[in-house]
Parts: sequence; structure tokens; C-alpha cells
Amino acid sequence: MPTSLEGVGFNMLGCRDLRPDGSFVTTKFFCLLYVPIVPISSWRVIPSRRNPWLPFVRKRYQRAAKQPLNLPQVISVYLAAAAIVGYGICFFEFAVPWLKTHSNLIDDSWVEVLVFAIWMSLPWFLIRRMRQRAVERVRENIHDLNTPKPIF
Repeated sequence: MPTSLEGVGFNMLGCRDLRPDGSFVTTKFFCLLYVPIVPISSWRVIPSRRNPWLPFVRKRYQRAAKQPLNLPQVISVYLAAAAIVGYGICFFEFAVPWLKTHSNLIDDSWVEVLVFAIWMSLPWFLIRRMRQRAVERVRENIHDLNTPKPIF
């Protein structure tokens, strides 16, 4: 299972093919500074109910079954990682110069790190919310399938 130290090592990333039992397909990647480098294998997992909601904290799974490498899931993880890295670069290229000219808040101190953490929390929040909505849709679809329909 995933093992990493300070973002270097193996992490499970991505969530695809959700099922009503709560399982989904994820891929084990070798990562450098939390950025996926090489996909190792795909797994169908059921997350533990005691998983913390915080990012960058090790996730635990109740069950895991190895599956063939899920190429669409690997591509979506790479695209999401590229978008998040690009979003982080935009902070230093555009937001910091703008804030320095329009505010005396950023003066190369710890405040810049705090503002960067807040800036980077937006993609994490959006990804978390999209995953919650996907799980809700899967559960609604199963509920609709199990609801008896009148026969005319």
C-alpha cells in the first residue's frame, strides 16, 4: 500500500468508477513532492470510515483488489496534477506581484506562505466537493434503480 515521507514515495491518487458500495478505482504512483511521476498499479479500494479529511495525510482502506492499470484514470491524475502545479505557479507569477503593488500585506515574510496556503486550498476544496457530488450521484442512481415503478 502507499508509503511516502514528506511527499516522496508511493501514494494512491485519483478516484474513478465509483460504485454504490463506496469502492472506487485508484492508482498507486511514485511521487516526488506530492507530484505523480510514474504509475505503478491500479486498485479497487473501499476507504476506511476513519480516514482523516485533511490533505497529505495517509489514507487507509478496508479492502483493496489489484486491477489492470486504468489508463484513463492515470491520464486524469496527470492532467489534474499539471493544472494544480500551473495554478501554484500562477500565484508567484501573477498574484504576488499584484499583491505587492496593491497592498503592503506581502513583504517576503511568513505572510506570503500563509497566502499561498490559502490560494492552494481552493483546488483541494473543489476536488473534494466534486468527489462528494460523484458519490451522491452514484447513490441516487442506485436508489432510482431499486425503486419500484408502476406497471401500466
